[in-house]
Amino acid sequence: MFIHIMTSENYYHISFIKFIERNFSTKQHHFVFRSKNTKRSNYKETTSIKEKPNFISLILFIPQLFRAKRIYIHYLPYGISLPFWVIFSLLSKKLVWIFWGGDIYIYNEKNNNLKTRFYELCRKIIIRRLGNIAGFLTEDFNLIKKIYKTDAAYTKTIYPLPINFTELSQGENVSKGKTIKILAGNSADPSNNHFELLHILERFKDEDIQVICPLSYGRDAAYSLRVNDEGFRVLGEKFKPLLHLLPPTEYSKILQEVDIAIMNHQRQQGLGNLISILWLGKKVFVRSDTTTFSYFKSEGIAVWDTLDIKNQSFESFILMNPNDAIKNKTLVLNVFSEHHYIELWSNVFSVK
Repeated sequence: MFIHIMTSENYYHISFIKFIERNFSTKQHHFVFRSKNTKRSNYKETTSIKEKPNFISLILFIPQLFRAKRIYIHYLPYGISLPFWVIFSLLSKKLVWIFWGGDIYIYNEKNNNLKTRFYELCRKIIIRRLGNIAGFLTEDFNLIKKIYKTDAAYTKTIYPLPINFTELSQGENVSKGKTIKILAGNSADPSNNHFELLHILERFKDEDIQVICPLSYGRDAAYSLRVNDEGFRVLGEKFKPLLHLLPPTEYSKILQEVDIAIMNHQRQQGLGNLISILWLGKKVFVRSDTTTFSYFKSEGIAVWDTLDIKNQSFESFILMNPNDAIKNKTLVLNVFSEHHYIELWSNVFSVK
């Protein structure tokens, strides 16, 4: 039996569980959410879905954890589950941490207060005990090794994207006489560095542009409102915030209309958005000081540096060689295919 420990339900979790339902035995894979309000109707009736939102519920779940062959922790944030894994160290040999990105870079918050220091101490203990770690970017795993001095083995894997490529259609290339639609960031998380990005784009405010800014996904409502206000102050009516969470099909339609996507994160984030937009043949900007940028370059995928935008003319900013668009789509299809997902996750489920 494999047990998957997840945080609150989101589109990536839903996509992953449905992928397991299509390709693996749901009798073997069991799913546990660390929060309430999981929508059971998203999954097959035969799929085991449980909720363990607090420390006590985890304690009561211990017998099942000890019976499991492997326990996969999908995302390892600061929280009350950390001391649980420290206390029940006998489970360490069963644990596999599947990192996302945010659960790596959260170490930057370790000195915020006494609680974060305690949580980071727990994480150090847990991570150094692990025998296996899995995730997408090798560069991120190398950072984990550097920070936590772990000897864990690394297995590369990718979460199935919650966007169906077959439902996306090839968008039009950038051309004169058409409003250039720019996707700025991927969520309301402050790691998007929205204010810096808005001021980078301010130099193009007199051009025929529309800046689409997703602000529906994030924990800080006050921050989202500040970004919203600043967006309208800097860009006026050319700023279009997305204030409500959209279903994947509706969000896909927005991505089809986008000409350029810009990410200003200083870490790996927003990968699903970027892959979808690259598949559509659109131009993508990512900071050159991130593991995401290094990954794309290593795979031969054409992306541009967010940090260079301030030195570019508008014509240079929107220009993209059609051959780069074709090449990007081919490379994306090779990496983010159902067949490749099955191969990668089979490796994760076979770790020793």
